[in-house]
Amino acid sequence: MKQKKITRKGYHVFALILPFLLLGVMGCSSDDENKIVDQDLTYLKGNYVGTWNSKTPIKDYVDYPISARVLTSDNNELTGTFFYTRNFSVCCSDAEYDGTFTAKIDGKVVKSFRLDDIQRDCEAVFTGTGTLREGDNALVVDITGTDCKGAHVGQIILVKQ
Repeated sequence: MKQKKITRKGYHVFALILPFLLLGVMGCSSDDENKIVDQDLTYLKGNYVGTWNSKTPIKDYVDYPISARVLTSDNNELTGTFFYTRNFSVCCSDAEYDGTFTAKIDGKVVKSFRLDDIQRDCEAVFTGTGTLREGDNALVVDITGTDCKGAHVGQIILVKQ
């Protein structure tokens, strides 16, 4: 009889401890996967030129010339100014640029991209994801957003100069 009581007590203790052990193991593994390693992105600061390609219900943009300046590269994030010209001059706004952007980088992946377009009478926000292209570290971003021309679906490519 005593042997059964000892076994039962051991079972109850094990049954109480097991859920806590499982929660601890499962809780740790998901955090490790989501951490972005802090990386030095200063090599990406500078001037970029490239193209904008997108489709809207009323107009297609094919190899539309664009340029950008990456001004800061802190905390795995690039920030800068954007121009709808190839030569870093203002095309369509009353500011010193046609828009501003941020891009969160994880390795060679552009985890998120946001362009705040401030064109006169056609303001918009474009968002997307993409990659830093091997070889030339070009920003290649698939974008979506809606402006005065309608909903855009497309891609921008910015190559460092």
